[in-house]
Amino acid sequence: MIESENLNQEEIIKELCLCNGLSYEMVGQEGSDTSKLEMFFLGYPRIVGLSLFPNLTSLTIVAQDIKEISGLEPCLQLKELWIAECCIEKIEGLQECRNLEKLYLYFNKISKIE
Repeated sequence: MIESENLNQEEIIKELCLCNGLSYEMVGQEGSDTSKLEMFFLGYPRIVGLSLFPNLTSLTIVAQDIKEISGLEPCLQLKELWIAECCIEKIEGLQECRNLEKLYLYFNKISKIE
């Protein structure tokens, strides 16, 4: 389980791969075959490494320590995004997700939609 906000990007990506049944050593070659990633209850401090998954169409992030929506720029194919039960205060960082069809942001700290 990831607990520190000071974790480096490599450690976070290793944990992401492990939790999604992917080999960290092969992610550079096999990441383009991945269309779905999930992060549940692991304490991820931020979204990183998504450039390794250029064909990602579904991303589910639940109960993480994420405070802002960022790092989605490489996710041009993303159709479904769940960022639920996190610490998000503001809806932002989605401008590159032009194919997004479904967005779930429940149980965050969003007080108003601007």
